[in-house]
Amino acid sequence: MAEHSEEALFREINDELRQDSIAKIWKRYGAYILGVTIAIIIGVAGYQGWKTYDTHHREKYGERLHAAFTLAAQGKIDAAVTDLNALAKKAGGGYAMIARFKEAALLLEKKDASGAIAIYDALSANASLDPLYRDIAAIESAQASISLPGAEAHADAVIKRLQPIEAADNPLRFSAQEVSAAYYLKKGDRKKAHDLFNAIATDASAPQSLRTRAGELAAALAAN
Repeated sequence: MAEHSEEALFREINDELRQDSIAKIWKRYGAYILGVTIAIIIGVAGYQGWKTYDTHHREKYGERLHAAFTLAAQGKIDAAVTDLNALAKKAGGGYAMIARFKEAALLLEKKDASGAIAIYDALSANASLDPLYRDIAAIESAQASISLPGAEAHADAVIKRLQPIEAADNPLRFSAQEVSAAYYLKKGDRKKAHDLFNAIATDASAPQSLRTRAGELAAALAAN
């Protein structure tokens, strides 16, 4: 079933590429671009939080974080956002960071891309965070920005911002490359977008799911 869904997805992308409908592609399929998930952040940052606080604080902030996530799972997005914002202001270290990432993700669910981007940009600029999380925030910001009106006008600046993350020793390089390719496509540079998607698709060290997606998009661009 999943394989058939992927085939249908990329068949539709092919159709829309033939119609030269770039805006429609990214409106409908932008959510598929980017393999970084909040689960990764929670798993690693949770350990950072554990190292930072004593047992009392870990239990206190851990319970509040869990409660906010439960509210979000129940569809009570506004309440979850309020609680996460308050927690981020009182907690520190890993707990504050997780709260901010989750808050931004929920704002995106509410179609508040500008609010989410502001949080991601603040996280990306926070020198006290591990570079890995700052890079994740930068990628998430770029991904969220692509849905905003006039995104193509800022494509070059976003691509330049992502370039350091695309370094060969960065574990997030493939996600950064994928988002950069999306921006090249957004601004109409199909050749550069194709080359980046193709580079990902042919790199054996890239995650298989990302290689498959990039390969399909590269093929679609090459055919049109």
